[in-house]
Amino acid sequence: MNIAGIISLWLTLLATWMLLRRYTKDEWIIALFSIFVLIFPYRWKALFDASPTGFAMMWVPVLILGLDLAVRDGKLRGGFVAGLAILFMYLGDAHIFFFGMLLIPAWCMLALLADSGLSGKAGSRYGRIALALTPAALVGGSMFFAVRSLAKSLSETAMGQGRDLGEVAVFSPQASGFFTWQSGDVSSQVYLGWAIVVLIIVGFVLLSWNFLREPRQQLKPLLFMTFLCLGILGMAILALGPHGLRTGGFFTLVRELIPPYTMIRQAGKIFCLMPTLLAVAGVTALTVLVKAGSAIPMWRGFCVMLVAVPIFWDYSTLSKPDLIYLSKEQPAYQAVAEDALSRGENPHIVVVTLWPGDSHYAAIYQHFALMYRVRMLNGYSPAVSKTYFDEIFLPLHSINQGYLSSEQISFLRAMGIGHIVIHENLYPEKVAPFPVSYALKKFLKHPSLQFLAHGDSVWAFRILDSPDEQTREPHKMARQASGPLFPARHWEMERSLYENVDLVEDTSASDRNYIALSDDGAVVHIAQTGSPPAPGLRWMIRCRGQGLLRAEIFVGQDLLREELLVVEHQHWQWLELPVSIETFSNVSVRLALEAGNIDLDSALLAAGRWPFLQPGEIISVPAANFFRAGFTDINQDRVTFLKKNYAERVVFYGPRMPLEPGLYEVSLDYSTDAEPGIEIGELRITSDTNDAGKQSMALHQGQPWRFEIRVDNNLPFNMDLFFAGQADLVLDEVIFRRLQ
Repeated sequence: MNIAGIISLWLTLLATWMLLRRYTKDEWIIALFSIFVLIFPYRWKALFDASPTGFAMMWVPVLILGLDLAVRDGKLRGGFVAGLAILFMYLGDAHIFFFGMLLIPAWCMLALLADSGLSGKAGSRYGRIALALTPAALVGGSMFFAVRSLAKSLSETAMGQGRDLGEVAVFSPQASGFFTWQSGDVSSQVYLGWAIVVLIIVGFVLLSWNFLREPRQQLKPLLFMTFLCLGILGMAILALGPHGLRTGGFFTLVRELIPPYTMIRQAGKIFCLMPTLLAVAGVTALTVLVKAGSAIPMWRGFCVMLVAVPIFWDYSTLSKPDLIYLSKEQPAYQAVAEDALSRGENPHIVVVTLWPGDSHYAAIYQHFALMYRVRMLNGYSPAVSKTYFDEIFLPLHSINQGYLSSEQISFLRAMGIGHIVIHENLYPEKVAPFPVSYALKKFLKHPSLQFLAHGDSVWAFRILDSPDEQTREPHKMARQASGPLFPARHWEMERSLYENVDLVEDTSASDRNYIALSDDGAVVHIAQTGSPPAPGLRWMIRCRGQGLLRAEIFVGQDLLREELLVVEHQHWQWLELPVSIETFSNVSVRLALEAGNIDLDSALLAAGRWPFLQPGEIISVPAANFFRAGFTDINQDRVTFLKKNYAERVVFYGPRMPLEPGLYEVSLDYSTDAEPGIEIGELRITSDTNDAGKQSMALHQGQPWRFEIRVDNNLPFNMDLFFAGQADLVLDEVIFRRLQ
């Protein structure tokens, strides 16, 4: 794969160099922007992610070079080059092929505005151009049947009806990513930096000035630059998807006009075209800038350096891969393989987290499955079949939250699935309302699951045909008290469905906004979310005012119960609404004003015991109960973070629960093999959801990890542990003590 990446870079450099030679004779400018396309951040992001787009991007300059030769010079070899590029784009990556095909007519029209080597009457010129483009047209036409076949196969997948805009929004960058590098975030896809943008603007201004001075001679260069810049701008807007112009209106329009565009999930992938187009625009701009001051000694060198230095300084510092260290052995997967072999069965497993089928997390599952020749029910596919989604994922997705029914066990056994494997460090918030410890403990004490082995963050279980087969007692960790279950679900009332309410700004409210209920018919409905039957499951509603509030708790579409709440608080308070369910359910709540005036701020779905402490009271929370990476100790609720796996990242956070206003002491019980004085990490404290400037404290070996924090309101409190990766770390528990 690395060799393929190197080859793609060299071919990109060669094709770009040949293309740019057609727009300037200055070899220094050509060299600068040929290297520019190599260091462009999106290219390396795609390569480091092992995306086929990163490799297939090499065909973009080849395609444009071929089209340019055919349109501007009428050369038949240009059509052959373009046709070859079309073929290899189709074979290399669907995104490159799709966006490349959209680019073909646009570039052909653009090339007509550039200097041409063709002579003669218009009819003759256009005839030569058509002839030169024939090979590309034939290849493109033949691809039509291949694309129809592909589209037919995709019609049977979740992509068949197109991607939902909400799904696209999750995978689309924000406009801030154009000029602010956001490492690890999807917005890093569209990073441009200021240098290239400023250069293009300066070049456009100079071309406009030249046009005013010599309209006849400078019209075509100005039109070429204008349409090229408009194309680049349009691509930048499309790259933002639903976050683009007019809340994604332009993106939605393009999806309507070009139906295959609805299958694009990552809108930012259109940036696969951007390096080459920016290189042409940059060459045009820098060339006109050099000519503008050609009478000044050393002006050319000054301009080239003025552009090269900021671009190279900026881009070269960004292209760094995040390395993931995968173990060469995994006892949990090995235990599954050996257990199945001893029972005369094929080792078939389902892995938690169970995804709809298109998550990159599955790459880690597949690594270990290949190592031990274990077959997985759930893997990865860029186009997930509807059958898998409807008949596998939907019936089983509750296992992500630790809920495994007898019907699901029978379903798995009928498919020959004999084992469950859970990766506790691959468990993002979107999959469950609570941290992974809840699901793990439910599996450990499930009567139809037998714990087999534990390898760091991976746990293996055999699915029993009957609870009577259980030969081991529940694991020690499963017998411990569950403690609080911190909420991964937090709703802002102003972003929920509501009627007849007023939206009010207030710095004391979560996200600085709340809704005021004072009119008849004022109501707010919090959207459904899936939840297991966790102990102490409850809605927590932050409100204030004087009046009566009718709360209707729903399970699915059915009303579970109604409750009339009396609100008599001048300041923000949390009301709790217990939710009693016996199976995995979709729960929601509807709040309607009965009388008076009531303000509603936000809501949490929480479980377990979390008291509002009085002065002198404490609560001790096992580290495993927090949101976290790492792995749980085999005998305790402590969590271990290995330096080789988690250097320089947040590995532990929570509780995201409210505290009563007052002074608190928070202490972390830890151990590490580091030398005394070594900095282990940094604790970043957010006293409430509106806390813009986080407090922080360095954590050193040999010193007590204890701090005091004054809480001024009862908004959810949170702390993040940034792990430096200097030594392995074990966290045992976190103790909250109210001092005042």
